[in-house]
Amino acid sequence: MATQCRRLVTQRQDCGTILARYGFFFPFRNGGARLPGTVANPASHNSDLCAFWQRTTGDSPLGDRLLRGATVKDGIRRAIDAIRDRYEEPLSLDDLARSAMISKFHFLRTFRRVTGVTPGRFLSAVRINEAKHLLSTTTLSVAEISVQVGYGSLGTFTRRFTECVGLSPTAYRRVAQGEPLPEDGEPRTPRDRPTGSLSGTIRAVPRADSPVLVGVFDSPVPRGRPVISELVDEPGPWLLDPVPVGRWYVLAAAIGPATSDRHPPSLLVGMSDELRVCAGRQLRVELTMRSPDWRYPPLLSVLPGIERLRVTV
Repeated sequence: MATQCRRLVTQRQDCGTILARYGFFFPFRNGGARLPGTVANPASHNSDLCAFWQRTTGDSPLGDRLLRGATVKDGIRRAIDAIRDRYEEPLSLDDLARSAMISKFHFLRTFRRVTGVTPGRFLSAVRINEAKHLLSTTTLSVAEISVQVGYGSLGTFTRRFTECVGLSPTAYRRVAQGEPLPEDGEPRTPRDRPTGSLSGTIRAVPRADSPVLVGVFDSPVPRGRPVISELVDEPGPWLLDPVPVGRWYVLAAAIGPATSDRHPPSLLVGMSDELRVCAGRQLRVELTMRSPDWRYPPLLSVLPGIERLRVTV
């Protein structure tokens, strides 16, 4: 049996497949007797597989052998699905690790490697994104929305929303309703700070159906208002000048086409690696915008020039 189990692991079968292959129905509970008419639930009985694996192979369980490759990615995707489906609940790290069927230690490390953020940051992004939707489509008060998306404190919600979006909830609602994006508080480049410039070409896959925002942020997961931004009419050449000396990330974002009545236009996003801007030099960056896949947290930053279009779609 151990040899057969090893073979399944080598073939990267997931935990549920291995349990089902050997017919384990709560195998080490109730004195080892299975419960008639029940099917193993790998999400809630991962510990059974760990015990089975240790008994049959003598190796360390899931952490070293099972949780690699596609199995790990499937687990992270299950955790992200849980976040998106249950964001209003007080989800803990233990809850998410259980949904992924991964030990808490491996889950935290692997989640950050796959998504670029911690589980807590991802959960917060999903909550704030839902709050943006409610602010733009309902008449609920800010306090009601904060509770509905899982925050117990209005002050904490307001502070986190403002940090992530770059506007307070009330100001964002006004922008979503068509008011101009307020200029007050928008970051400026200090006149005495050395600057360089950034340029390049933007591609869109699929095509973009709106102008393209090009903005500079201090994080690979954009938060708040861009340090500097420019709106270009369509994908193609772009230039940002001046850009403060430092380490930055460049975001390109636009509205994509509608594929059908059931699938409205999506946001197309392209993000650079970390860039080092040097005084008096121009750095060239090529960007390709695509629809973000399941691994990426929602883009929360207010997008000058296209935010109203983004709200509409």
